[in-house]
Amino acid sequence: MNLDDYISQEKPISEKTIILPKNLLNFRKFGKTIKPEFIDDDDDDLKKCYDLWKVSEGLKLKEIKDKIAEIEDFSNYKKVRGIVHILSQLSQLTKSEENAKEIRKFIFLQGPALTEDEKERIIKEAEKEFQTKISEDKIWGDINPYKVLLKAPELSIQDISKIYNLSLACGIALLSYRINFKVSENIGDIIRLSKKLGLMYDSTKEGWISVFGPATLIKESTKYSLYFSILVSKIIRKKGFEIEIETEKGILKLSQEHKKFFPEIEEDVKFDSSYEEQVSKIIQDTFTNINLTREPEAIFFREGVFIPDFKLRNDEGKEVLIEIAGFWTEDYIKKKIEKLKKFWESSQRKIIVLASEKLALSFGNIKLPDDVIVFKNELPSLELIKKIKEIIPNTKITKQKNQTQEIQIPDEIKDKIREGMSVTEFQKILQNYKLDLDLNKAAHYLGYKIEWKSIFDGTLKKEK
Repeated sequence: MNLDDYISQEKPISEKTIILPKNLLNFRKFGKTIKPEFIDDDDDDLKKCYDLWKVSEGLKLKEIKDKIAEIEDFSNYKKVRGIVHILSQLSQLTKSEENAKEIRKFIFLQGPALTEDEKERIIKEAEKEFQTKISEDKIWGDINPYKVLLKAPELSIQDISKIYNLSLACGIALLSYRINFKVSENIGDIIRLSKKLGLMYDSTKEGWISVFGPATLIKESTKYSLYFSILVSKIIRKKGFEIEIETEKGILKLSQEHKKFFPEIEEDVKFDSSYEEQVSKIIQDTFTNINLTREPEAIFFREGVFIPDFKLRNDEGKEVLIEIAGFWTEDYIKKKIEKLKKFWESSQRKIIVLASEKLALSFGNIKLPDDVIVFKNELPSLELIKKIKEIIPNTKITKQKNQTQEIQIPDEIKDKIREGMSVTEFQKILQNYKLDLDLNKAAHYLGYKIEWKSIFDGTLKKEK
């Protein structure tokens, strides 16, 4: 048998995603439904492959193949070869001959060897040139069958089973021409990835997004097939995911209940701006009965798609969206304003917009709704909390536990603080001492409160 049947030379798409090639996809069909043959750590074939692989360090892959061939039969060959594909991609391999490419080039340049004598002459010349005994291993030592297993993966058998299952799902996506999905949070980075990959998307039914590639509408495209596989691996990591992978062979449906079959891949929470991070902290530190979801959904309306930065929902089902309108370029500002304007006109949903002062100046003749909070440098947390409480009644505020005792302020600062001092001056004093503190908490600790004249201006007043 050809080793390529066992171990594909296809590279992993990313460090965390391995895609099974099409000839190793192990699934069954029931009508139009595809049922993948997922495995767990109790799978007998997996145990045998895993144990053989662990004791095969130092052997060439073709030698390991000979041992694993004894496990294989007609009913399990795709699964066994798929497991070996995963193990080989996760292992540390090395060439059995570092100069294999140069040796091969030297031999081939000597011309075709039509007789045994000519073959022997060329081999001898190669041995003289490279000062080594030339064998088949030396000539092909840099390709998979002749590579040596230097180190088996330090992963449990359970980890291997879950990586195999994810690779199988991503492999089935190689056959797809359309993916429909929904997730409960962070949909924005999936949409951004779709756009980056050149895929198109639309809304098919409430809460669902349909992703497809222009080439796949006509015929199967290797490029877009790989893109669909990458997208599937991203969606499966999300909370509350549901996905339908449409292929010519049928539809594969996966949801949150299948999460147990896949690896737990924790994604780093990466905010697009410090403002997003601040809003998240304000909400989570302030309210006890509000659930905050980042980039919760794509809202389609006549003029386009809108993905709010956050959705807030209390335990009674009341909700509000939050959009942070930062600024980068004049062109971005114009597009953002136009999109928000059309969203306000077409949507009945409540949205709080946090807009930088510089962006607000560019609104021109557009009348700003009451739910737009304009800020200069720092986010006005009190104003935001007040607005949320207006829109979502019955919010519960977190009880503060002696937080003033946790604030450490040098005594010499106290002598510099006086009643009537501006907030700006107060902030500069704190900054001079490199104190990154909430202004209201710091003022309260020093015996003052901030009396706000506007969202940009305020003064210190002695607390009673």
